[in-house]
Amino acid sequence: SAIAGQQGFYTRGPYDGNPRALIDPATGDLAGPLLSLVDSYINLGSTIVDAIDMGAAYELKTATAGTWTFQVEATHMLSYRQEQSTGGGYSEFIGSVVDFDGFPTWRGIGSIGWEYRKFQLTAVADYRSGMDYIHPGFDSTGLATVGSFMTYDLQASYQLPWETRIT
Repeated sequence: SAIAGQQGFYTRGPYDGNPRALIDPATGDLAGPLLSLVDSYINLGSTIVDAIDMGAAYELKTATAGTWTFQVEATHMLSYRQEQSTGGGYSEFIGSVVDFDGFPTWRGIGSIGWEYRKFQLTAVADYRSGMDYIHPGFDSTGLATVGSFMTYDLQASYQLPWETRIT
């Protein structure tokens, strides 16, 4: 093919809306310097998701220690099936990373917040279960495992005059 081993992609001139204008009919190769590339995304398949979402929140107001908020949310993904094109069959993606999209079996987030007069403090923990990394160009020997992980965030803020807040 004209693309293999070349430094760039080639076409004959301005794109006129006809995708065949990019191909030299005599050789079947692309010909001429690339002037533009037009591509549009069309979703021809479908996605079926089965999951259980859970969540709870509680607020505790105290007379002397401010207001405390507690929140936890979790999702257990049972199935994430995607069909690339109509009638093409479904692929299951739970527990995997395909390109850069992750489909962990478990996701969870929890937070504790405290507010007292003009001060506010919030701590958040975010969890993802482990996944297998799948790249479309690899076979099963090209798998890599992404272990489960948790990230933490801490935010503090102070209310200033004139409806201004420093965070």
